[in-house]
Amino acid sequence: AADTGTFMDVYPAGEAPVPGVSGKTFLNVVLDHAGHPEAAYVPRRVEVVPYLAAKAAEGDLVITMGAGDVTAIGPQLVDALRGDHDISQMELVDIAHLHREAASGK
Repeated sequence: AADTGTFMDVYPAGEAPVPGVSGKTFLNVVLDHAGHPEAAYVPRRVEVVPYLAAKAAEGDLVITMGAGDVTAIGPQLVDALRGDHDISQMELVDIAHLHREAASGK
């Protein structure tokens, strides 16, 4: 069982968004069940790595699930925990990368 769960906002991947469904919707499902783990909603993607870096401790296992740039969170978190990158600069680079991909049609 997980000790904690962190939910981001839900972004459509080419399909129409489902009205009323957000990361907070998933958080509330977890919170509605007795014995749930600690859970949080971090709606802005740029706040996720700093949030997780502040919560993670030595020996923790962090699992990321999602689509799109969610796959970048794991490596960014490792870098942040090692002190390899300034988190705010890391997020700016990630956002610039996404804009280049969008412009190229990837």
